[in-house]
Amino acid sequence: MKGRDSIAVVTATYNRKELLPRLYKSLTEQSMQDFSWIIVDDGSKDGTKEYVQSIEHANIQIEYLQIDNGGKCRALNRVFETYTEFELYVIVDSDDCLQPQALEKIKNTMVKYQRDRNIGGIFFRYINKETQHIISAKKDYSGDTVIVSRLEHDETYGKYDGCIAYYNRAIKKYSYPEFQNENYIGPIVLQLLMEPEFKIVFTKIIVGIAEYQQDGLSRTGRILRLRNPLGMICYCGFLQQSSRIWVRIKYAMLAQAYRIFQHISPEELQKANIPKATFPRYALLGGYVLAAYWKYKYKLLK
Repeated sequence: MKGRDSIAVVTATYNRKELLPRLYKSLTEQSMQDFSWIIVDDGSKDGTKEYVQSIEHANIQIEYLQIDNGGKCRALNRVFETYTEFELYVIVDSDDCLQPQALEKIKNTMVKYQRDRNIGGIFFRYINKETQHIISAKKDYSGDTVIVSRLEHDETYGKYDGCIAYYNRAIKKYSYPEFQNENYIGPIVLQLLMEPEFKIVFTKIIVGIAEYQQDGLSRTGRILRLRNPLGMICYCGFLQQSSRIWVRIKYAMLAQAYRIFQHISPEELQKANIPKATFPRYALLGGYVLAAYWKYKYKLLK
């Protein structure tokens, strides 16, 4: 089914063929089978295409999109450009799986907020496979949901583990920034980018289970970020909109440090549409100190 009540589960994957069967099995066990599964293969070389072609399931519509390797966020952009007919795009990573009633819960929530043009997405929670607990950094909501921007949410409640689902109206207008020769940008940048126009419904609804991989971001984070400085500078620019002064100072220093560490010229920044305001002068000294520390710690990176 496509159109106003349609849901697409979107999985961007890179060399994760061995994980896809677990996610696939969880999709076949859904109490609601009226959805499509879009697999965007980000240049895998492990037989992912052959695995997808071998899947046979009458009740699930599977779409396969193969692209050159460019990172998860670029892959999601290609999905949003190619498959424009769905109402809700539920982003589920290849190392996650959904509980049996997940998509039924997601659809019910989608319908509830469907007519509210100020809502651009819905956030659902996961539990950690190892601990069997919800990951939260600060506190929980007093009610079942909160409707706020991503920045407001994380400052007040912290970061929960889970999946984001985007309404069609949001991804029609906004997409992830893309930078030449880079393949990473923070996954929440799209949510930060749409903030002036769209809020997000953050729910307590648990829909899935997350499993963390050895090659995941938590293991390779800083080196990955240093290799994608424009994406990280862009992310730091959004975080400088925080209401908290120490957060603004922190991300101003980080923006300066990424620029200094990779010797990014003003011309490169202008070409990438990164405003000068991202680099306040008060953060320059801190940026130099942090960049020097990175050069010492990550000698093999250069």
